[in-house]
Amino acid sequence: MNAISNMVWVLNFLEIAACITGFISFKKLKNTYWKWLPFYLFFIVCLEFTGRYFASTEQYAANLFLFKYIGFPAQFLFFYFMFYKHRYYTNKSGLVVAGGIIYMTSIIIETIFLEKKYYWFHSFSYSVGNVILLVLLLTYFFTLIKGKDILYFSNSLMFWFSLGLLVYYLGTLPYWALRNMLIMKYRSVFESYSYVMLVLNYCMYLLFITGIIKCRPK
Repeated sequence: MNAISNMVWVLNFLEIAACITGFISFKKLKNTYWKWLPFYLFFIVCLEFTGRYFASTEQYAANLFLFKYIGFPAQFLFFYFMFYKHRYYTNKSGLVVAGGIIYMTSIIIETIFLEKKYYWFHSFSYSVGNVILLVLLLTYFFTLIKGKDILYFSNSLMFWFSLGLLVYYLGTLPYWALRNMLIMKYRSVFESYSYVMLVLNYCMYLLFITGIIKCRPK
């Protein structure tokens, strides 16, 4: 798994690069809701390195709590917030709010009713959050291709942001949804899929960086 460890370091570098790019471009983002993106990326960097610290000191319970109850919920809720603020969702804000409520409810249900000693990753709530995100993403792309904004997609941060999310979260849905089973019963499949997951993660952050550089916020 040394190759996986090296690939994770590459991922951390891309996360840092995306964060730095966001703050360098903050001047053109500060008057829009995209001003929160650099701070989100900074949160991700802090999350990753805090997780590394917990893992290196064998504080596995703390590391698990960090990602299950802070990291993953914060990510999904941030994504929902960004869609909520986009003008395409002005008349669909209820859809985004309902999605957020359903996702938070799934975490509560999973914690109370589905938690077991061998069940260490919250695959149910993650899958629910992922499916809700995919619905919002597909709604966005469907609306985009029907309107005139498609002519200027290359300057739209929402386009690059959404494309990055679609590539990663659609491509890794089976990996995270079946993570517990893969680790316990199909370890070789899990390890092979881990390479795919990391490459898709690279693509997502590279698309974020591209969007931040190319965007022309209105």
